[in-house]
Order: sequence, then structure tokens, then C-alpha cells
Amino acid sequence: MLQVTATQLRDRYKVYLEAVSTKQWDTLQGFLANMITYNGKALNKDGYIALIPTGIQYVAVDLVVDTDVLKVAVRLENVVRGVKQTEHCFYQFTDDLVVEKVWSLVVDGEATGPHKG
Repeated sequence: MLQVTATQLRDRYKVYLEAVSTKQWDTLQGFLANMITYNGKALNKDGYIALIPTGIQYVAVDLVVDTDVLKVAVRLENVVRGVKQTEHCFYQFTDDLVVEKVWSLVVDGEATGPHKG
């Protein structure tokens, strides 16, 4: 298994998250395995990218890395279509430091801004 430091894995994830948030799809392609398992469903890169809502900005609030198994756990806050959400995600990286598995759960949402009811 590749020897990677916690800082390297954390930094790798942060660049991945920035690519997602800024819709840098070409950059994001380099962070993804050819097949990604998302919540138990196998997807190719394009299928995974298609799941990302338009207009979303992710902010990593809590971020934990485990270099022994190349996993990242993160609590994200984001706003999508006027609703603030908290999402918990777990990422499994390969030895090449590309994402191969993602488990995601949106746990709550609250209307914000002009969409607030």
C-alpha cells in the first residue's frame, strides 16, 4: 500500500472538493477511478459527475483522514436550490489516490435566502 501522510490525503481531498465546487470537470476526472461506487451503485466517471447538483458550493466543516486505509470522512455544508444542507460523506481512495467509493447521506436542510418559505 502507498505510504501517504495525513496532510497529503487531506490536501488531495481538498483539491478534489474544490474541483467539485467550482465545476472543474476536467480536473475532477483525474481524481476519479474509472468506476466509482456511490452508495452501493456502480457508476462511470460521467455518471458520478452527473449526480453533482448544479450551483452547489461545498464547505468541509469537519474532515478526518485515515491513512492506513486511505479513507476520508467529512461533514459538508452546502446550499443547493435555496436550501442549506448538511451532508456526511465517506470516501475510499485507491493506492493511486483516486476516489473509488463514496457513501453520502444528507441529514438535514433549511430554506435560506429568497427561497425561504
